[in-house]
Amino acid sequence: MILNELKKIILKKFKIGKQYGWKDNTELVLLLMDILSCPYLNLKMNNKEIDDLRSIAIRIHENLIKPSENQQLYLKVLRKSIDDFKNHSSFYKIDKRSQKKILSRSEKYILEIQKPIFERKNIYCYEEEFSKSLKDFEYYYEIKSIDKYSFKKELLTLLEIKDNQIALIEQERFWFTKWTEFDFGLELQAKRSQEVY
Repeated sequence: MILNELKKIILKKFKIGKQYGWKDNTELVLLLMDILSCPYLNLKMNNKEIDDLRSIAIRIHENLIKPSENQQLYLKVLRKSIDDFKNHSSFYKIDKRSQKKILSRSEKYILEIQKPIFERKNIYCYEEEFSKSLKDFEYYYEIKSIDKYSFKKELLTLLEIKDNQIALIEQERFWFTKWTEFDFGLELQAKRSQEVY
């Protein structure tokens, strides 16, 4: 919760800074470098979170393949399990591609099943695609597949830095490490002294 609030504050600060030229603001430039190098702003998901999401995916799949004579009840139960998946506190940590894959296939399937029986041309195809996306998530999704840099990429996109975002973020390990006995305050004071003379 605190981390999410911090991220909102950072984004707000940079939105305001963007209006006034953030590149000319030393504080914002240094803050950006700190943010890009901060490992605590990377998304992490523990095994319990993954297991929770997997169990919901299993429940969705069970609801998908469960025979039903009442279509309205079937759709209600299926939608409820999909909503549980979407509203899980760790859902936003899943990479966008996997999110979109599952949700778009579920929507296609639900739209198709709502059609009159004689108009359902692709029902089995959509059901298979939806089922496969759930099984892929259940069996193959790993913690390393998380889009851990999503916040940092969002910030860089806000600042209109679109090229090589991951390369820029991963350069963090080289920032500031080669400076020995460097005192930023003294260097800044020396620069000010030069400007006076």
